[in-house]
Amino acid sequence: MRQLLATILFTLSLFFATAIMAQPGIAYQGLVLRSDSIVATSAPINLRLSILQGAPDGNTVYVEFHQTTTNEQGFFNVELGSGSRMGATHLADITWQDGPYFLKSEIDPDGNYDYRILSIAELLSVPYALHTHSAAYVAGTADCLQTIQIEQLFAFIDARQHIDSLMALLSTASIGCLPGLFSVAPQRTVQFSKGNLQYRASTATWRFAPRQYDIEASNNSRIASNNDGWIDLFGWGTSGWHGAARAYLPYAHSINSADYADANLTDSLRRADWGINNLIDSSGNCRGLWRTLSASEMSYLLEQRQASTIGTTDDARYCYASVNNVRGLILFPDRYTHPTQTPLPTAINQPTEPYTSNHYSAEQWDAMEQCGAVFLPAAGSRSGSNYTPSSISRYWTSTVNGTGRAFTLTLGEPSGMLAPCETYKGLAVRLVHE
Repeated sequence: MRQLLATILFTLSLFFATAIMAQPGIAYQGLVLRSDSIVATSAPINLRLSILQGAPDGNTVYVEFHQTTTNEQGFFNVELGSGSRMGATHLADITWQDGPYFLKSEIDPDGNYDYRILSIAELLSVPYALHTHSAAYVAGTADCLQTIQIEQLFAFIDARQHIDSLMALLSTASIGCLPGLFSVAPQRTVQFSKGNLQYRASTATWRFAPRQYDIEASNNSRIASNNDGWIDLFGWGTSGWHGAARAYLPYAHSINSADYADANLTDSLRRADWGINNLIDSSGNCRGLWRTLSASEMSYLLEQRQASTIGTTDDARYCYASVNNVRGLILFPDRYTHPTQTPLPTAINQPTEPYTSNHYSAEQWDAMEQCGAVFLPAAGSRSGSNYTPSSISRYWTSTVNGTGRAFTLTLGEPSGMLAPCETYKGLAVRLVHE
């Protein structure tokens, strides 16, 4: 049950909540949905609620913990002020006139005190001055610091009657996903991030590349703890989570595979997955919103899923191409209509074709991207601090292949597109969202 609950809560993709002020505490209600939009019913959850002063990342002035269970409709109800407090501060000790104040909600999915941020929302009312005409909801699939006003007090409406309209609002929020939907298993679809994952060591900042064809190339040769530039090639499982292996930091450049994680980036090592562990700037700023595809999912994406017909090719899944003079692989979503006045791709679903099979300008690619296409640039590879702009470029999956090796999506490899690679190599990472 604990393991199942961890899956349900850790992979949730929608969350909304309200904070309604009243003396002596703050009533807090929320609905928890799984990533497949199924309500998480009768699920035990551990919550940590914190009040921050001045800003969403401001000083923490109050913390308390709750153990509760969602009801048959997936709702939980707690009262801020009645939980187990951290420290001697009481809710009544807060000087509310010195606001603004923000409520940070965190959940512990598996009971090991590893709390993940669900939302940070401004408290629009205070205990001594109830404003009954506003509340806030926060979308876990959107920027966690974004709030949207609802001109009704949530506590006085039947949420079940309004869930469809609320979910429609939540589904329109963007966290940096590209529009195309891609099947990676039967009944499972994902959206890709808007660019390859990148990291700047001097500020410990993660982001997605501004454009899909952007790569950092030789900048990866300057990999170091104080590097002020961006890198986009990473050793296996180097998410920054210290529990995976000796080489766990994004700028790790040991050439000994024994220093890196030695199991799938799931279950006990799930935080070694770059997308699960990290806050990614301007792309949700929440842990757990993104992840790396497994080898089986990558295989399904490339070889088994049903897709649209392009030209005379049924189930058109991918093709090699150059976009804005950058070589790489184009992935076509499950449902795709090629833009007019843009040349039709050729050599579709051909793993041994050269990158020169198709050429698209930046303007042509913009039109294809708006139709849902994804581009994986050939970003090269790194060994230690040595960058190689090879015609064979690899992307990590989350699946190991024996000791010291893991499966990769391999571009430009005549023997096949899914192949193992030594875990010490620095390779590209492209994340997906359920």
